[in-house]
This record gives sequence, structure tokens and C-alpha cells, in this order.
Amino acid sequence: MKVIRAFLAAALAVVMVAQAAWAQQKIKPVALLVTPSYDELIADLDYLGTLANQPNVGQQLEGMLALFTGGAGLAGLDKTKPAGAVLALPPGQFAIAGFVPVKDLKQLLTSLQALIGEAKEKENGVYELTVQEQTIYVKAKGNWAWVSNSVEVLDQMPDSPQEWIAPLAKKYDLALQVRVSNIPEFWRQLAISWLREGFRQALEEQEKEQDDKEDDGAQLQQLLGLEYLAELIESLDTITLGLTVDRQNRLVALEVDVQMDPQSDLGKVFQDFRPGKETLASFAPQGAIVRVTLSAQFGPAAVKYYHSQIEQLEKMLAEVKKELHRHIKRKKGEEDEELAEFFADLIDDLVEIGEQTLEGGEVEAAISIENHQGKLFACGAFRCGPSAQKAAEVIRNLLNLAQERGLPVQFNAAKKDGVTYHRIPLGGADETLNRLFGESVALVVGTDKETVYFAFGDGAMKELQQRVASSRNQLPKEAEHYFTLVVSTRPLLELLQKQLPENETVAQLAQILPPGNKDQVRIVSDLEGSRETTRIEVDEAVLKVIIQAVMRAFQGLGQPELQEAAPPQF
Repeated sequence: MKVIRAFLAAALAVVMVAQAAWAQQKIKPVALLVTPSYDELIADLDYLGTLANQPNVGQQLEGMLALFTGGAGLAGLDKTKPAGAVLALPPGQFAIAGFVPVKDLKQLLTSLQALIGEAKEKENGVYELTVQEQTIYVKAKGNWAWVSNSVEVLDQMPDSPQEWIAPLAKKYDLALQVRVSNIPEFWRQLAISWLREGFRQALEEQEKEQDDKEDDGAQLQQLLGLEYLAELIESLDTITLGLTVDRQNRLVALEVDVQMDPQSDLGKVFQDFRPGKETLASFAPQGAIVRVTLSAQFGPAAVKYYHSQIEQLEKMLAEVKKELHRHIKRKKGEEDEELAEFFADLIDDLVEIGEQTLEGGEVEAAISIENHQGKLFACGAFRCGPSAQKAAEVIRNLLNLAQERGLPVQFNAAKKDGVTYHRIPLGGADETLNRLFGESVALVVGTDKETVYFAFGDGAMKELQQRVASSRNQLPKEAEHYFTLVVSTRPLLELLQKQLPENETVAQLAQILPPGNKDQVRIVSDLEGSRETTRIEVDEAVLKVIIQAVMRAFQGLGQPELQEAAPPQF
């Protein structure tokens, strides 16, 4: 605590000097909230309402506003521009203000009087009102009304927030952006010091309460996570969370945009990643229930950074191994050293595979879960270059362990086009497994000089060999995104209908799903310079199923016929 008190004393001295100077500086937003314009909001509500078979929701909202405002509505509001709020951190205080586009502020306050009370006009164009026992001040600047609990804060705000919000308002309907680089240095250092001091105090309390050191591994993991968090705070430039109701493309999208400082270590690592080549498309076909692809290339800066983390990673894994031994001992009553050593070696092998893959400079993976005539089928491939030989060794060790535990492993079940295949037949092993995957279900694993393949399902060997051949016949192309995950609801519902023909819930969901191909949930990640953007898109058909399923669930509460409906049986 002495360190924190000394830091606070120094920070206070800085604040006293800097606070007067801040008033003469241009305000720098730390956080921005941008909401849609009134017209855009009404249009979005109307669109979403149609998906719930409740059209004209926006018009209903306008009717309610007219009712509560005595027919005035939102007179004086500019309904074509977005609104929002801003947070700044001048030395020694928080400055928070909201902004609303207006044509006539006095008219708007008058129209809202029934909801927020009377606004009293003060000097310099400032209005004062009391909302839930809180004093709020409003002031018009140009075509914008600024709202805050401090007149001094209002005076610091610009005539227009357009310079701050224009890029966000153009791209999103609703957005929250944190500009970490605008946080004063002493605030950032104070936050990191608080995190570290709080963690140390928690460790001290833990040590007082425990008699042994069995939690050392967890403590080390927390410490490493804390140090990474501190590095992340130092490296971040901006974080943006944006929501878009895309009526034209009939979807809703949520986007997370992370911009790193290009000069920071993490920023340089981000810049050293880029989408790679796509060669495994046959393992993630378009019609799959779930398909995942990853394709990335990385340069020396990324390799150097991750090598610098290896020593810390090895310390953490050493504690994981100790905990593994303790877990086996507690579970079995006596320590199974052979099994513990196997998994300890497996951890080392996986680390080595990761290192060798990094050295190769690229990685690609493709995985899918599919509906094969009413049966589940899964397959995938991992192109790891120089680590493929080590991966093949690990796979053989795992298959040896499976054989020792009684599974009928068939080593070298087939060799074709340079790929060695191993097979574990599982038909007849379990009734549920056979119903889901087929009577001839098997796990097949194949390896060649640079890729690991697998398939699980009926006819896995034949299907996997066909996928391998298909991937080799396709010309490599640039991956559109470095990471993609797609879930398609139509093949999923078709599978459930086949598996559960009598289930009422599945039948109802299938009826709700409209025709067409807008039935997906997509997650894509892209890298550009020191920025990473992850976007989640939900198609209109999926939104309709979700919204109406929720509505039916609420409407069905207390209805015996829905309560008695048989739950899904897998």
C-alpha cells in the first residue's frame, strides 16, 4: 500500500499543475457512445417487428410518445442525426456529457416537460432541470444540445461532435468506442498499479488461508494473465463495439474492432499476421451445419514475440503438470505415474508442435460438422508444415493409449497418395452413437508430410480419402478472412427433423424458418495492419426463428400442452 500512496501523492501533484492547463486544451474523448438517429431507430424497429409478426412497432412507439407528451412528440429534435454521449478524463475529474441533435432546443424541452419536468432557463443559454433528484444542465451549441451535470463540462464541449462520431455513425447504428490512447498516462499507470496491488493482496490472503501450496499453479497463471493485461492496456489504441441492423442485406451484425498502437510490441505482432492460402476448402463445405476455417501467415516479429513468451509458458505448464499428478492421485487413490507422465509429455509435445508451426510461418485449418442423409458427420484438416511429423508421432501415442484401454485401433489401415490412415471402428459400441452417426461409425486419422486429417462418422475412411483428393485437385487461393465460423440453421433443423420426427418443438421451428438461403450465423475475423476486426452476422431467417421461438416460449408459459411436449432426445 505504501507504493500506491506514494504514487497517488505524485499523481495529485501532477493533477494540480495539469488541471488549469486542460481548460485551454482541446478535449480528447476517452469513450464515445453513438446511438442511431430517430428516423433510423423507427425504421429498425419496424424491420425487427416484422420478424416477430408485429409490424409497425416504430409507429406504435411514436404513438406512445405522442400520448405521453400531449401530442407534441419530439418537436424540436433533428430526427436525421445520431445522438450519444462522451467521456473525457481531464486531470483530477471525470467529464461526462450527452449530445442530441436539435432544431429548436427550447421547443424540445417544452415537448418533454411532461416526462422530465420543467426546464428553467439560466444565463448564457443554459437550461436547468431536475430528473430523479439530480440536477441536469442543457445548453445548445450550433445544431446540438449538450447535457451534463456540470456547467463547466458543457463549456468545454465543441459546437459539434461530428468530428468524433462521423466514422462511427456512418458504419454502425449503435456504437461504443473506447480510445485508450487518450487516457492520460497517470490514469493508465494508476489502473495497472491497482490491478497489481489488488492481485498481491489477494495472494497474501490466500496464503494465510491455505496450509499447502497446491494453488501455486493457479496463482502463476493469474500472475501471467495480469502481466499480459498490463501489456494490453499499454498497447491498445482504440476498442470499438458496433451494432448494425442491415435492412438491405437482411441481417444484424455485431462488430468488435481492436486497434493497437503500431509502435507497441503487440501492435508489431498484429502487423505481422495476415490471411494465408486456402487449400482445405473441401473440409469445410458450404452446406455444412458448422464450418470453421483458419488461414494465417506470420512473420519474424510474431515469431520473436511468441518465443519471448515461451519461458513464462513453460513455468505455467510445469505447474499444470504438478496439478495433473495431484489430480490423478486424488482420483485413483494412488498415483498412476505412467499415465501422469504420458500427459505431461503430451503437453510438452503440443508446445513443440506450436513452436515448429510458428517457425514454418503459416498455418491452415478447416473443420466441419455436416448432415449426411440424416446422420452427423465430422471431418477436418490441420496444415501445420514442419510440425506435421511431430503431430503424427503424438497421434500414434494417443492411439497406443486408446488401444491399451481396449479400443480396437487399426494402425496403418490404409495408405494412399502419401497419407497414412489409422482407424478405430465404433459401430455397435453405443446405441445413441449409432443413431446419430450411423451403424458403421468410425474415427479415421490420417497424416502426411505437412497435414493432419480426421473424419468421424459412417463411411469415414472413404469420405476422408475423397476430401484429401479433392483438396489436392484445387488450386490454392488467398483466404478471404483469416478466421471464419459459419453455422447454418436449415441443415441443422433438417437433421433434427430426421432424428426427432415426433418432436413438436423441432417441427415448430422448421415451420418458422422462411424459405431462402438467409439462414446463417457467421463470425469472421480480419487483420489489417495493427487492427483486428471480428464481425458476427445473424441472417434474417435466424433472427425470425430466435424472436418467434422466444415469443412462443413466453406465450406458452402455463399451457399444459406445451409443458407436456417431449424434450429433444439425442
